[in-house]
Amino acid sequence: MDTERIGPAVGADMAAEVGWPLTPGQVRRRFLGRPESYLYEQVRAHATAPVGPNWLDAYRKKVRNAFAAQPHTMPGVQELLDFLDHRRLPYCVASSGSHERIQHSLTSTGLLGRFAGHVFSADGVARGKPCGCRKSVSPLCDLRVFVDEAAEPIASMDASVVGGGGWLGFGE
Repeated sequence: MDTERIGPAVGADMAAEVGWPLTPGQVRRRFLGRPESYLYEQVRAHATAPVGPNWLDAYRKKVRNAFAAQPHTMPGVQELLDFLDHRRLPYCVASSGSHERIQHSLTSTGLLGRFAGHVFSADGVARGKPCGCRKSVSPLCDLRVFVDEAAEPIASMDASVVGGGGWLGFGE
């Protein structure tokens, strides 16, 4: 899903509302690949106005509504999944979003069935993407290529996480 533009725009708007002016690009660089709870903690730490306990719930709702208004898959995703299925290669979704957000995104883009049982959220693993996916798809799977919609590696990415493989990003 093309979520890398929508979530950071919402995060930047909501951070500015409480006195921490950020651009979507700054949100992307600081928080992409990290749990949403980390975004909340940082907004609370840098805000000049009070940040209530429901801020993260409001953020998730605004992101969900923004996704609903413009859901689509990234170009080539269906073909990539068909290629992997044809070769019986395992794959998964590993996201820094909440399980609810991932479920909504996959449902709205028609991809939920393609990833049944292979969806991992930073909310449910000790380390965020891609660690939650690495050995969870299959005991025989050793993730060698991490494909992401970000144009540059995410904050939590390093070579040891990818297991000696590579990172492939597509985006702006």
